[in-house]
Amino acid sequence: MSTTPLPDDALAAPEPPAIGSRWPMLVGLLMATMVVMLDNSVLNVALPSIGRELEASASQLQWIVSAYSVTFGGLLLTTGNLGDRLGRRRVLVMGMAVMATGSVLVLATTTATMLIAVRALIGVGAALVMPSTLSLLYTTFEGGARQKVMGIWAIAGMLGQGGGPLVAGLILEHADWRWLFLLNIPVALIGIPLALATVRESTSPTVLLGFGVVLLILAAFGVREKMARYPMLNPRLVLRRAFAIPAAVEAATYAGMAGAMFVQTQLVQGVLGLTPVQAGLAQLPALAAVILVNGVITRFATTRSPRTVVTTGLLVLAVGAGVVAIAPGSLICVIAGMAVLIIGMRIALPAAALLVIDALPRERAGMGSALNDTFQEVGGALGIAIVGAVLAQGYRLALPGNAPQVVRESLYGIAAEPAWADAARSAFLHGSTWAFAAAALLQVVVALTAWIALRPRTALPEEASDAAELAVEGRLQREEPVA
Repeated sequence: MSTTPLPDDALAAPEPPAIGSRWPMLVGLLMATMVVMLDNSVLNVALPSIGRELEASASQLQWIVSAYSVTFGGLLLTTGNLGDRLGRRRVLVMGMAVMATGSVLVLATTTATMLIAVRALIGVGAALVMPSTLSLLYTTFEGGARQKVMGIWAIAGMLGQGGGPLVAGLILEHADWRWLFLLNIPVALIGIPLALATVRESTSPTVLLGFGVVLLILAAFGVREKMARYPMLNPRLVLRRAFAIPAAVEAATYAGMAGAMFVQTQLVQGVLGLTPVQAGLAQLPALAAVILVNGVITRFATTRSPRTVVTTGLLVLAVGAGVVAIAPGSLICVIAGMAVLIIGMRIALPAAALLVIDALPRERAGMGSALNDTFQEVGGALGIAIVGAVLAQGYRLALPGNAPQVVRESLYGIAAEPAWADAARSAFLHGSTWAFAAAALLQVVVALTAWIALRPRTALPEEASDAAELAVEGRLQREEPVA
């Protein structure tokens, strides 16, 4: 591709601010991040209540959890590019509004199918929010400040993910499970004004003139990728090892975490007999452990190569899943194993996320953030599907052949067949062992792959050429209206 060099002053970036001068903006973005991750985990504790009230089957329960991740992950590439074109603040505000709207609609749900549809809508809002938070942080801060902010961002996400069960448990003690969704509304009421007041828009208003054309282009995505001057997703990017390997690590990390959380919340309530509040409190040791070792992890991440950091995190995550697989009937082992698992995620995920975004020029930070979140959410959805399928298969195989169909379909079938409660709980323990073992094995395989594939090497000439072309392409796309 031939291009005309851009003037130096056109490419000059403003002096990156220190963290202290941008705390209001940072708080607003972290609030949005926390609520997106909270929505990922808040329903896990409520699954028994939802299963009983809506008479949901095991597959419907999986879809109630996964519908959010499917629309979230499926739309992230589109919404990330919309942020680059329309402005990340606009897309962020729009996403928070959509999430709040979905939260109100859930109050009218009366069937599992309706709940799945509303969860999918909230996932659309989350897809608008999440890429904007990460790309705004990445483009606002640089150097050491960026490393610190990425660590804070990761902690905020984990607090949302890990704190969801506790918040859910406290609410379920006093209210219907539908009230869990109202958590999005105060965040939107606070976050939208805060974003409008503190976040600077990231693109020129003239780009709005091309919005209608963008929508038409999205409708013909496949043709556009072949013919467009500035494709939404450059195929050369996905094939580059510097991008593909950390992206796979992100997907695998979220697959292990989401699958483990899906099983663990049912295990501690359905088998170990914890109440919703107790199940939420059981998450606190993991959160406390991550906060306590966060400084150590940050120093480790800044003094070791990304290859070492990513591989170490995946192996730690595998150890955590393995601990639970060994003794799923022990609450102490479940709590300890999940704490180790979350620590492993904290080690691996920020390092992999930075590798993904660093594989792109600064001008394509929105797309990089969207791809980050896409791989995480798709990985989470696949993790729930795969680990959930292993759980279901192990559960059914461990049940006696004459078990009633309602019990074979779900552990919650024991409400209709109480005589089968002990057999069903024993079978669920058996299925949990296989599910956590599958999650651990996945992390080991990806860790070995990452260690081999992320070894240092000299970039090939064609890779350097692709990177330079993407940089120029991103600058031109940012400055030109869509045509």
